[in-house]
Amino acid sequence: MDAMCALASAFKTRSLKKFLQSFETFKKQLDQDPLIKMQFQTLSETMIEKELTRLIEPYSIVEIDHLTRLIQLPKERVEKKLAQMILDQKLKGCINQNSGTITIYDPENKNHAYEPSVKLIHALSKVVDSFANRSGKIKVA
Repeated sequence: MDAMCALASAFKTRSLKKFLQSFETFKKQLDQDPLIKMQFQTLSETMIEKELTRLIEPYSIVEIDHLTRLIQLPKERVEKKLAQMILDQKLKGCINQNSGTITIYDPENKNHAYEPSVKLIHALSKVVDSFANRSGKIKVA
């Protein structure tokens, strides 16, 4: 019961570090029950996803090493989780292994200048077409 209370408290406070520490503290008891072990793994993955999402949110490009330091997990696990989140379409982005960064694409948070710019380009295109039509009607002496 103490193990479950510790895990629940850590999950409630959304602290991945406390959650993983609680599991390590009560590892013997939690590993014995296959149902609890499976639920812990599911909750652990969910917490890692939420933590990564929270950490990535303010950035468009972020170094994976920086995320690794913040989340305090091995780099391989963080990269694997980010790749899984991209493949599951929970995260829209691209991992650049050469530079060790992840680029985030955020279509919901569009640049507000984009749509008016496209409308302006269409309007200017119509004006240019109109001038081209009129210039064809002008006779050169």
